[in-house]
Amino acid sequence: MGTLVYCANMRSRGFHLLSPFLDKYGMKNRVLALVLVLAIISLIASSLAVAIIAPSSSLVFAADLTNVTDTPLNPAAKATATHIIAFTTATEGDIKYVDIVFQAGFDVSSPTLVSKSGIGDGSVALLSGQTVRYTVDTPETIATGTAITIALGNIQNAGVGSYTVTVTTKDSGEVIIDGPTHSAPFDITPAYFTVVTQHDGTETAGTAFNVTITALDALGATTTGYSGPHTISFSSTATSAPNGTLPTIPTTQVITFTAGVGNSSTSFILTNAGQTPTITAQEGAVSGTSAAIAVNPGPFAAYTVTSTSYTQTVNVAFDVTVTACDEYENPVTTDPGAIWVCMSSSSYTMVFDANGDGDFGNVTSTDKCDALSAGTFDIPAKDTTTGTGVTITAEGDGKTGTSDPYTIGLAPIPTPTPTTTPTPTATPTPTTTPTVTPTPTPTPTPTPTPTPTPTPTPTPGNVGTAEGWVEGLNGSLILHFRAGSFASETNVSIEPKTTYGDAPEDFTLGETCFSITAGAELLRSIDVCVRYTDADVAAADGDPGKLKLAVYDETEGEWDVLSTDIDERTQFACARVKHLSDFAILAGPGPPGFFSAHWWTVWWHITPIVAGLVIVIAVGVWLWLRYRYYY
Repeated sequence: MGTLVYCANMRSRGFHLLSPFLDKYGMKNRVLALVLVLAIISLIASSLAVAIIAPSSSLVFAADLTNVTDTPLNPAAKATATHIIAFTTATEGDIKYVDIVFQAGFDVSSPTLVSKSGIGDGSVALLSGQTVRYTVDTPETIATGTAITIALGNIQNAGVGSYTVTVTTKDSGEVIIDGPTHSAPFDITPAYFTVVTQHDGTETAGTAFNVTITALDALGATTTGYSGPHTISFSSTATSAPNGTLPTIPTTQVITFTAGVGNSSTSFILTNAGQTPTITAQEGAVSGTSAAIAVNPGPFAAYTVTSTSYTQTVNVAFDVTVTACDEYENPVTTDPGAIWVCMSSSSYTMVFDANGDGDFGNVTSTDKCDALSAGTFDIPAKDTTTGTGVTITAEGDGKTGTSDPYTIGLAPIPTPTPTTTPTPTATPTPTTTPTVTPTPTPTPTPTPTPTPTPTPTPTPGNVGTAEGWVEGLNGSLILHFRAGSFASETNVSIEPKTTYGDAPEDFTLGETCFSITAGAELLRSIDVCVRYTDADVAAADGDPGKLKLAVYDETEGEWDVLSTDIDERTQFACARVKHLSDFAILAGPGPPGFFSAHWWTVWWHITPIVAGLVIVIAVGVWLWLRYRYYY
């Protein structure tokens, strides 16, 4: 009851919260004060609404971006690379800034803009710390679900490891539109391997050894972050030994690395001491090849007995070569010691002349035995009887060696030379009057055949089912394939061409023309970014803004002009296409003007608030006029 009485005394049941203020000034001014309070509240509400609905932020409510990725075109540690930043917007808004935060270890001090798509022209610079900012020159409303790519150049990669970037979009007032959102992880790998064999590049035939693999970055330093188990594949230029024994090179091994260094198991065996092979280690795109390996012969194990020919004549001398060798028939050229080697034959009629006096078999012990010198010696031999399948054996120091089979035959009987019948003297032929030699007709000079112009080799690239990028035309063309662009891994070829056909009305053909083909059907649209040339700009009367990317319609036999983004800083023209064909740069009449409807949307939201404010002020004025003489 006390409260009701109090409110009644205030003469306004709705104003009791303001009673101290109203009592101070009297009833005449109370209504005016109330109107002013209501007006201030309305103005504050209107300001908040304008701040929310203003075109710079476009009804901003921060959400996560989708499909955020960073694809380094060169993922090698410490390499200076181009990073393709891609994302899809979640909220409609006027994007002024795109902030891209790299993790510690990346050198982003001097970024450059390589290309962009899905967003207006702009520039990149280091904002602070590890943050690179892309600033749009003239922000425009970007719809929800817009795919945007920004290719940043001159980024030095961090060390080996898995990383992410964080992407945030902001309006002109630096109010967040979407993000910050982390990208999918991407890997930075070693730049290359070094491969060193267990004994520093000198191995012995038949002796197993391991290899040490060191992962290095692009600056030649060991990548200490490359640790843990890694599956390494191996290959080698090693060939089989003289006796046909193949080398042992493991196909793959799981090697545990510690601070960038790993050792294989002891499972490599080389067998041919007559060559200097190499061993290559590889994991994915990272590889390294050893220096040439010196292969020494194994321990002395046997002899080889050879001749230049295995068809000989009875009682005719020929040379036999005896060589100390290892188990693979690699010659052991170092003297294995004072070894006396004696010869024998399966025919038992073979005689030798080890002392070289020309008298075969005159002293048995000296004519059939000789000492090794530098692991080999030659000994004359002859057989006194004919035979086939005759073998010669060398034996000494408990080791033996047997030749391939010989055939010993008779000397051929010479064919007698026939007696020559004298040729009768011919009757001389009377001399004839010489005929005048006619002047020869000059041979016409053949027209040289023009050298054909070589056909340019297409640039190939493989694209899988995941998101991928392909570069071509020496870096002047970048293709962005979204996940699911092909049903399976597909080869994509890029080939430069000469412009052809008729340009559409009001357009002129430029200089740039190229073809993109794929081995499978394109299932999703892709982004095509190509660097335009000075000749293209000249065709557009010096105005790059008039340039358009066009695709050739094979069915209609005409060029279709595409909606094109032009980046005058990097000289890239980018467009989204749904099928692959021939593409060309056209010069047109320039971009058409347009009237933005964004402010109509803003006023559509503000109008109810403004109308409410007007009504409140009108009611307040009416109350003031009604009660100003009340007291």
